Amino acid sequence: MPLDSQVMDVWTEKFNREAALLAAKSNRSKKKYAFSQHMVVKLIIDLATFNPNECMKDFKSAVSKSKMLKDDLLYFPVVKDYYWIVCFVNLVHKQYHIFDSLLKADGSSKLQEAANNLFTNFRRLVNESGLAKIDYSLYNLSTPDHPQHKTTFDCGFFSLLYMDHFTGKVMAEFDDKVIPDLRKYIASSLINNRDNAESVERLMDAELQSK
Repeated sequence: MPLDSQVMDVWTEKFNREAALLAAKSNRSKKKYAFSQHMVVKLIIDLATFNPNECMKDFKSAVSKSKMLKDDLLYFPVVKDYYWIVCFVNLVHKQYHIFDSLLKADGSSKLQEAANNLFTNFRRLVNESGLAKIDYSLYNLSTPDHPQHKTTFDCGFFSLLYMDHFTGKVMAEFDDKVIPDLRKYIASSLINNRDNAESVERLMDAELQSK
């Protein structure tokens, strides 16, 4: 079963908590923040349609709580028709990254347009918010090598692994052999949240069917 947006949101909440704890414990740990699907969906729309005011309140609230504009890496999990990629804004090295587990032959992403929209709309949102002075004209798109797989079925789980394994410079190696254990780990992480009962059931059913 492909990863759904509800599971991704629960995972990103967990990811943000753990990233904040690690950053608080060690100055060497990269500061990271992952955006919710509620925000990402608004950022990937066509440039002519995008209205910063529609997400400004939520954005300012998130910045106030997380201080994410002072972080090193910003993560944007993007999905269309159950196909997932992760877009990164690397505030340390002034780069944009697109991690896609099934890149096209020319190296571009199946969701390249959505990713480009996201980067442009995010720049506009930050600039119009007045919350940070970031010269995005210095940024360029440069995506490091990252693990690939042959089907779209596990693209969501690869996206989670990209978030966990990127150092800010390179992507640590992994392969699809870790996916079954990751499915179990996610399911166990969701069990205590009653609101996610349906997502847990779907994950567990998918795991049984894969055996």
